[in-house]
Amino acid sequence: VLVLVPLAYHSTQLAPRSSQGGEVVMLYEDNGIFPRWVFTLGFLPVSRAGVARFGHGSVAVHKLSEESLASAMASARFIFIGSHGGKSGLLIDGVYVPPERLLEAAAGPNLEYVYLAGCDSGTLRAGWEHAFAPAQVVTYDRLTAVAEHAWWLWRHGPDAIRRLKAS
Repeated sequence: VLVLVPLAYHSTQLAPRSSQGGEVVMLYEDNGIFPRWVFTLGFLPVSRAGVARFGHGSVAVHKLSEESLASAMASARFIFIGSHGGKSGLLIDGVYVPPERLLEAAAGPNLEYVYLAGCDSGTLRAGWEHAFAPAQVVTYDRLTAVAEHAWWLWRHGPDAIRRLKAS
């Protein structure tokens, strides 16, 4: 508790609720169960790397919705989408949304990297790559565990941020 509380607070300061756009964005599906700080804490190493690379105000953490995803697609360089997936799409607002539905939003020219944590999202890899073009898209065509994505965020995510082009 002595370590968790200050880290959770620090993580919410790196990605304040008021952050709208952002170069580095995490969108999460919480199933109405988990508080926001759980996700900011999980995203902490990526948030630190984002602030170091692009400055304060460059990191945003929001609940996943079609609106938050469209906003991120338009402005972000890096998007992590923490949601359930399936062979029919990603779970957004309680509905599985296929990649074709995102084409209306159109990815901005600066979008470089998208990580989809949804299970089986790789079965629609070509569609996701088209929807998020020109970004590199990471997907999985199998069941995945939350721990696997948390490991990626803490171990590999900061390096992905450091490899992004400078503003």
